[in-house]
Amino acid sequence: RKLIALRKDPDLVELFTYGEFVRGQTDDDEVIEYLRVLGSQRVLVVANFKDDAYKIKVEADARILLSTGCVTLADGLLTVGSTSACVLAN
Repeated sequence: RKLIALRKDPDLVELFTYGEFVRGQTDDDEVIEYLRVLGSQRVLVVANFKDDAYKIKVEADARILLSTGCVTLADGLLTVGSTSACVLAN
C-alpha cells in the first residue's frame, strides 16, 4: 500500500510515469538498482537479494522515501541489508 501511495504522490507521479529509466552501477545479479530521472527530480530504487549488505554512495541530500527490512543512510552512504529494499529521493 505504501508503494502504491508513493507512486501516486502528486510530487512524484510524473517522475514515476514519464521519468527516464537509468540502470544502476552494479553488475551484481542479486541487486536491482536503478534511477528514475525527470528534469531535476531523481529517485533511486535499490533491492538487495544477497545474503550480505549492499552499500552504495549517494548524494548527501538523499532521503529515504520508503524502505523494507534493514536500510540505513548516513553521511552519504546507503546500506541495504540482506533481502531489503528502498526508494530514495534527492
